[in-house]
Amino acid sequence: MPKGQRSSPYSHGGSSGVYTSSGARVNNPAAYAATGARTYTSSGKSVSNPVAYAGAIEASVRQNTSSPKYLYHYTDTSSLNKIADSGRIKGSTGPGDCALGEGVCAHGMTRTLKAQSMAVR
Repeated sequence: MPKGQRSSPYSHGGSSGVYTSSGARVNNPAAYAATGARTYTSSGKSVSNPVAYAGAIEASVRQNTSSPKYLYHYTDTSSLNKIADSGRIKGSTGPGDCALGEGVCAHGMTRTLKAQSMAVR
């Protein structure tokens, strides 16, 4: 288990959540992983893919802030298929479906949506 472990990967602002065997924070997980050195979580567990782990930590921390990593868009199945085919979400322009004005509605809502109700690209 690394020395100097943190109580949580969220306790250090801007932290990748990845640490060395001595407990030092890894600022660049990709570069550190390229050296072949082992990495750990703040609780001392080994991390097999530090880049993916750091990305998951970032997403988790940022998701409930004013700048979430992922945005979600409510839609129906027909529109979901059109979005998947085109790779684009068209903004609402007509009456009845844009109560807050023309544009695309997207939000950082956490994983409470059904898979068929969201398009993530």
